[in-house]
Amino acid sequence: MNVYLQGKPDASTSAYLTSTKFYFGADEDFNFITPNTPAVPATLTAGIPGLNKTLTAGWYWVVMEGVDLNSKKKYTCQAFEVLPTTTPAVSLTSCGTNSVTLTIPTDAVNKYDKYTVDWGNSFIQQIDPATQPLPVTINQTYTGTIPTITIKANYIRGTDPNVCPTQTTNLPPPTSTKPILIELNGEKQGTEATIKFDNYEVGKNYDIWGSVDNGTGPGTFIKQAVGQNGNATVTGLSAANRYCFKASYTDGCGNLVDSDNILCSIRLTPNLVSSTEVNLAWNLPSVPSGIPAPNNLALFRDVVGCANCQTKPVLTNLTSYNDKTLICSQKYLYQVETKYPVVFNTVTKNIIIRSAQMTVDPQSLPAPPVPKELMRVSYDPNNEDIIQLSINTTNPASKYQFLRAEGNSANFIPVGSSVNTNFDDVSIINKDVQYCYKYQLEDACGNPSAPSPSFCTVLLKSNQPGTLNWTAFTLPPSAYNVLHNTTYTVEYFDPTFGTGGGFIPIAPTDKLIQSVQAELNNSTQIDVKFRISSIQVIDIDGTSNFPVTSYSNVFTFIIPPRIYAPTAFTPDGAGPSSSEKFKVFTKFVTSGKITIYDNWGSAIFSSDNLGDEWNGTLSDGNTPAPIGTYAYKIVGISDAGKDFTFKGSILLLR
Repeated sequence: MNVYLQGKPDASTSAYLTSTKFYFGADEDFNFITPNTPAVPATLTAGIPGLNKTLTAGWYWVVMEGVDLNSKKKYTCQAFEVLPTTTPAVSLTSCGTNSVTLTIPTDAVNKYDKYTVDWGNSFIQQIDPATQPLPVTINQTYTGTIPTITIKANYIRGTDPNVCPTQTTNLPPPTSTKPILIELNGEKQGTEATIKFDNYEVGKNYDIWGSVDNGTGPGTFIKQAVGQNGNATVTGLSAANRYCFKASYTDGCGNLVDSDNILCSIRLTPNLVSSTEVNLAWNLPSVPSGIPAPNNLALFRDVVGCANCQTKPVLTNLTSYNDKTLICSQKYLYQVETKYPVVFNTVTKNIIIRSAQMTVDPQSLPAPPVPKELMRVSYDPNNEDIIQLSINTTNPASKYQFLRAEGNSANFIPVGSSVNTNFDDVSIINKDVQYCYKYQLEDACGNPSAPSPSFCTVLLKSNQPGTLNWTAFTLPPSAYNVLHNTTYTVEYFDPTFGTGGGFIPIAPTDKLIQSVQAELNNSTQIDVKFRISSIQVIDIDGTSNFPVTSYSNVFTFIIPPRIYAPTAFTPDGAGPSSSEKFKVFTKFVTSGKITIYDNWGSAIFSSDNLGDEWNGTLSDGNTPAPIGTYAYKIVGISDAGKDFTFKGSILLLR
């Protein structure tokens, strides 16, 4: 500290010495002839010798040398103590609304012999470190408002109890030192949290307490971290839980002081509905209640690896949002944030709560589940070369892959794909086998599901002449609830019906067999076509009495050539004319040759025109053939282009 030394006038002459010098550090061995300490020249102020000197605290012997009016050297010495008067180091903290704690710590500046505290309530207290060694902590409780407290310090030397007093230090009433949580951020997909708080003391530790929030607010708090300088990080959290947090410290009275507020987290839960859609759901903070309002809640959407892709979707719901714009090749980041102002001791603080930023990867979606929707399998009613497939669903997939097996084979192979729920299989060749189909769903990322159950066509065939047989129309039980037995209708193709012909229902049945011999007998066409129309009424997707129709393959009967011939005739001229000659009648025959033989196997009549008549004569055409039975043979080509042979006999009577 700075000390000013000033010389005094010579007692015999009342004049000040000249050529004045000061020697510091003098002791009993000081040599006035050859001083062992360096001299420090004095300066003159208004003719008075003096010296400014910076000295540390302690005792000093100082020798002053000068020349009097008679040019003689004179010396004087004096011992003195340098005492520091730095303001004492003290702290004043609050111990509640009407209590304070004053602390005089052990500090380099606190070397005083007496401290005087004016508590501001007419009570003045003196602390003597000799009887109350530092550090000293004193609590004071007031009946009203805490006043300004003052403190000063001084030294005691001999009988002087007030040596070198310090300036009086004013200690105003402490403001609230309760920390205020101002920000809560979820981190690392919800397994960590960062907390920011105000109203803290630099370097002081604050305990961070956490509690699981079951939706109604905090339960039992446990210590989870230590914060300092307004920041704290909490680790080891469960991403499945919501949490509430508070901060605290122990004051000078030993009381645990909690933060002025509690913040509860927002837990954001993304649920991938499909590769193009995610459902985002989150909770509102339990504490404080009523937060947030719609205008201070925001959802942020970002794309991983994109510098300028953050968007802020418009929310129409406070706790959920459906994003249907996902692209399979991108990963997304979502975060919910709320901001709201709160007043603490007339000071407004802006509070921020953010959920953890959650990652959504469309490609992480598992393969679509095994599809259970109904698929209608039917031959095209207007084109027997096409099998129509139609999936009944209210939630179409991005793409469908269709597979087919023939007969009773379990080997399903792909036959085509479609972005629609309808598909026409035009690659069928053999219509005499049953075709079964399965389908797979494919999401936008190209992930296929396992194949669906099998759906099969109705196979129509004939196991015996003039009879139709068909397989049952069945659907996988996982696709429907049966209400009634299947109804089958036999349909017959009439070439004269409408334009170009059409199928006409002729026989409804619940059996799997039907005779159509009458239709074959009455047919004017060599090829007679039939099909089965099947209807099964089911419950599906909340729809009752839903009819499912399927058409079978078309089965064609080829009618063989028909030969109508009399069994006898009487070529005797007695009539009637129809019995005078032998003539055959044909149906579905394009051409043919008839030959009649006698009993010895010789041909007696032959014609390449089946419409020609035999008049009952021998081969010369004039000699009447004897009464008896004659064999004949017809060889021809049917309307179907097939060769045929027909044999019979005719009885000739006269």
